[in-house]
Amino acid sequence: MSDEMFNCRTCDSLVESSPDSVLVICTSCGELYPSKDIADIPVSLIPSQSKEGIVDFVKQELSESRHMKEETITIEFVEGVYVPIFLTKTTIQGMWIGYHTTPHYTTGEGNTPSGPGAHKVWDSGSMDETTDYPFIASTS
Repeated sequence: MSDEMFNCRTCDSLVESSPDSVLVICTSCGELYPSKDIADIPVSLIPSQSKEGIVDFVKQELSESRHMKEETITIEFVEGVYVPIFLTKTTIQGMWIGYHTTPHYTTGEGNTPSGPGAHKVWDSGSMDETTDYPFIASTS
């Protein structure tokens, strides 16, 4: 496959897109062009939060850290990045056999509690579970 060439809808500069590009950015004005699809799944651009929103969020997260409490937080530059994550509903059915850990509470001398413990048990059983399974999008 060869590269696709087209004119930017914003500044009319020539933009080059290779077949394996997920996102193409016009080098003249920064206009974004997502690929048409990834593995036959349509791609859409979701705008990032505002830079002010990102700064507020990061400051709040940092201020809640025990290492950053009472510290002055200065953020000089921030940029939002969108990483597409797909969720698939996955069903697992079948039999399992192997070890699993069972918790138990141990007692010390004179029935004095000495703390929690666990031991491994050889067991088997059946499995029938449906769950959402996330994965990060890529072209490979």
